[in-house]
Amino acid sequence: MKILLTAFDPFGGIETNSALLTMNQLNIKNKNLKIVKKVVPTVFSKAFSSVQEILDKEEFDYCLCLGQAGGRDAITVERVAINYVDARIPDNEGKQPLDCKINENGENAYFSSLPLNKIVTSLTKENIPSRISNTAGTYVCNFLFYNLMGYLKAYPLMKGGFIHLPFAEEQNQNKFSMPLEKLVKAVEIILYNLEVS
Repeated sequence: MKILLTAFDPFGGIETNSALLTMNQLNIKNKNLKIVKKVVPTVFSKAFSSVQEILDKEEFDYCLCLGQAGGRDAITVERVAINYVDARIPDNEGKQPLDCKINENGENAYFSSLPLNKIVTSLTKENIPSRISNTAGTYVCNFLFYNLMGYLKAYPLMKGGFIHLPFAEEQNQNKFSMPLEKLVKAVEIILYNLEVS
């Protein structure tokens, strides 16, 4: 099983990103599970193209994208990406597209091909707050998710999706957070669920 795992770089004036911290801490020792890690720029014009560059060169069974949703109180497994962007803040290159489609000729939405219920059930069993989310927002996270799922339409054997993580406690953001160790454990559980799905 070969998985491309991505996480965004820090954005919005916060020096760290819980998704990136988590990805960097992962140390999968299962020899049957190969993880390729990719840091994605929080930039509309570069986010998906940086991922597509790898997908075009290598074959993967899954592409799993991680993002930070600092206002959320659980790990949220995203169900749907919408063809819409309305950036509440500029991206890391100062661009802030508002109230427009991602792709004028694209589908209105694409759905995740991850085993959503299985992931949430597995995390819940480990007392890790989690739920399925029906909105990935309208920022770069949804932009990447939408473009990924559109790309995967041409590769039906590859599955993909997006998962938002809350803040890590180590970020000291005075909002709901989880210990980084717990976030890492959660992503490990998610990856193992992909392996056996």
